[in-house]
Amino acid sequence: MSLDVLCTGLTADPEGTGEFLDRGDAKAMFDQMKLSLNNPEQAVIASLFGFDKLLSFVDQINGYNIGHPKGDPLRITGFRVYKCLDLGRAYYDRHDVFLMPVTANGKDLYKGFDRKTKIMDPKDLILGDGRPCPNLCSGTSYQFD
Repeated sequence: MSLDVLCTGLTADPEGTGEFLDRGDAKAMFDQMKLSLNNPEQAVIASLFGFDKLLSFVDQINGYNIGHPKGDPLRITGFRVYKCLDLGRAYYDRHDVFLMPVTANGKDLYKGFDRKTKIMDPKDLILGDGRPCPNLCSGTSYQFD
């Protein structure tokens, strides 16, 4: 599929986007990515997030969605994983990712939701600062090997 064809649907509702991969497909994709790197043993190839943080992220999204029923273009129906540079915030200058909620109209949503007060929280609802694991953390290894 060409990038032009793929990008045509980027403003469409992201609900249902994504597929579960089997281990063989995931390993093949991972191996191809490693081949594209100049120094794969020093590159950050993954970011680790705690399940508690992911659940909190989803809980805030669910709280926000209470006021935005199915069919509302402002309902959060997905999230984007942005590649970025950490610039010394959490560990050291390194490649990282962050998760950004996306509404049914295909737009990023920056503000979080406070379930207690039922209003948008001034803290942005963006999950980032994961650990650079497995390859840059001692005692961890690739799970495909």
